[in-house]
Amino acid sequence: MQAVSRSFGAQTGAAKAKLREDASRLGRCVKSSGLVVLMAIFLLSLMFVSSAWASFGEVAKVGGFGAGPGEFEYPSGLAVDQTNNDVFVMDEPAGESLGIASSYRIQEFSPSLGKPIASVTVQTPIVGAEGYQFIAGIAVDSALKRLYVLKGIYTEVSGYNFIANEILIYSTDASNETLTPEGTLYKFSSPIPSNDTVSQPVGIAVDPTTHNVVVLGVDGGGDALIREVTSAGQLGPSYDDTSEQVGRADSTPSGIAIGPDGSIYLTVSFNAAKKETQEPGVVKLSSDFKTLTVIHQAMGEHPPLDGGRGGGDGVSYGPQISVNPEGTVVYAAEQTSQSELGKAGAYELRGMSTSTGDQVAVYGGGKTTCEIASSANAVATGSSGVVYALDEGGGEDPKPTSYGFDLVEFGPNGTGCPAPETSFTIDGKPEDSGHSSVEVTKGEDVKLKASETELKTEKPIELMWEVSGPETAKETVTPKPPATTASVELSHRFLKPGLYTVTLNMVVSPGTLGSPPAVTRKIEVIAPQPIASFEVFGSGGLATQSPLPKEEVTFDAAESQDPTGECSQGSGCVPTHKLASYTWNFGDGSKEVITTEPKITHAFANAGVQPISDIVTLTVTNGEGEASAPTNQTLTIQGTPEEPKQQPSKELIKEAPKEVPVTKVPVVLPPGKKSPLTKAQKLALALKACKKDKSKRARASCEKAAKKKYASKPKKKKK
Repeated sequence: MQAVSRSFGAQTGAAKAKLREDASRLGRCVKSSGLVVLMAIFLLSLMFVSSAWASFGEVAKVGGFGAGPGEFEYPSGLAVDQTNNDVFVMDEPAGESLGIASSYRIQEFSPSLGKPIASVTVQTPIVGAEGYQFIAGIAVDSALKRLYVLKGIYTEVSGYNFIANEILIYSTDASNETLTPEGTLYKFSSPIPSNDTVSQPVGIAVDPTTHNVVVLGVDGGGDALIREVTSAGQLGPSYDDTSEQVGRADSTPSGIAIGPDGSIYLTVSFNAAKKETQEPGVVKLSSDFKTLTVIHQAMGEHPPLDGGRGGGDGVSYGPQISVNPEGTVVYAAEQTSQSELGKAGAYELRGMSTSTGDQVAVYGGGKTTCEIASSANAVATGSSGVVYALDEGGGEDPKPTSYGFDLVEFGPNGTGCPAPETSFTIDGKPEDSGHSSVEVTKGEDVKLKASETELKTEKPIELMWEVSGPETAKETVTPKPPATTASVELSHRFLKPGLYTVTLNMVVSPGTLGSPPAVTRKIEVIAPQPIASFEVFGSGGLATQSPLPKEEVTFDAAESQDPTGECSQGSGCVPTHKLASYTWNFGDGSKEVITTEPKITHAFANAGVQPISDIVTLTVTNGEGEASAPTNQTLTIQGTPEEPKQQPSKELIKEAPKEVPVTKVPVVLPPGKKSPLTKAQKLALALKACKKDKSKRARASCEKAAKKKYASKPKKKKK
């Protein structure tokens, strides 16, 4: 990993004035970049590339400004053992004056943090009358259990003022809380320049496939240069960017990392295709130095990566770069604004997919939280999604910034700012990733409760709740004396149905890490359906289910109701019989009728003798447009009676003989019977013949005539 070195100054000879001039220049950079903030965050599972960021919680924290164990003064390097997530932090003690040091300290921390488990002091003495030493970076080979330290030296040779001097080896297996030195891996040649010279070294990294070490710097002409040294200390191949693929003299790469397949990742501030220096980004160089791939460059939606701040003179202002063990995400620092150093929110650490270049994580960039206050920050990745960011803080004075000199470890599966967080439940229901909103009933008392479990050591002193949607509301909760913390609970009634957004902003005290970011949740307010009901009355005002045809029938829906029709924050919602509309369907083929009054009259038709049935259906709608379920009643419409047939009057019967001709009575003699027949016999035969007539009136006339002709007249009594 690359480092930030601030060893400068001279003790003797004519070079003293020159070195003091350099020290003054570099010292101003030191002062502007301030002191230490060391932070560690667990980011989202790096095998999963997503733009949706989860929350996280603090697991452990260590740090503080100072020169004691677990404290830091001027941190200048960061590395992680990816097998166990031990963290190595290099910092430069202040010395007698700012920017002058004759040694560097490296501390090793276990993943559980606490006090360092080991440390070592690396001497950087003055070299004769002409130069001084500095450390340009540290790196870990997890398999070989080695910590590599890249030392540099200042010289007076033109074009080679800052050069790589040697690579030292320390064992990561600490003995008696000490990182044991194991000698020198490689000593760069002298005189200068030589075939292995690396000028302006800004980083060191280990290839996990070969265990070779690579050093990033420039050649004598200012082109990017990568030198490789084997794990046995032999000089390997090199890459000299004379064709300006990844930079040119005024914009060389400022950070280097190697992925699990041996690919080399560089932070650049140069667009090789356009030959421009204004498009910083991240590129990948194949392990054989032949293939260059752009991972990310000139991102439009987000601020561009600030890849052009590498000093190359022992002071690397960043950004640095790191790749996760799976090789799926590469991290680099960026500048989000041109704010002066020491102002929070000026810098970020961004994670990008190595396959697509898409952003998958962001650290920093806040104004009161997740502060990276200087561009001289470093980044290192461990296993299980761990990412560590090293920030020097900001300000002119050698004192802690508002964030405060800490190495902080956060829980897994998250991304974002290392700051207090909160959430809130809705009627006891936590946020559920499978559901976009929580359903509540209109008018009911909804309980909102903020969580305090992720506030770290902070206490809530103000909660600002805001409701937006079909109706809006705001309420601020502050402590009620003598309490010093605010209640995290709030009750609210939603009086209109629809989709709402509830936002919580919380202010905490003492606010060392800032206040939690705002959190929002969705609430779907459901209104109960109106209830339709009606009665049926006949023309006489009596209830009926079987009206007569053409009878005026009254339908009364006054008992229909809206269960939550009248609402207030104080009492909630109560039923009302006031409805917006009534929709009637009488089931007899007539048109549907919509009224605003609950009563309506209707007459049914039935031309037949038999009764018929019609189904009357009612649907009501409340003032919010919510319709009821339909309700219906079946009415039996009585039939129309048949008119009786008219009987002939007596007068018509008396006149019948005049209208109907008298039938001649035939007389038929019985077989074998010869005349004469008696009158009685003749009458019987005539009556029998009359029965053959079909007409009743004709039979009657026939019988009357037969009787008149053949009936015996009664004898008169003798006086």
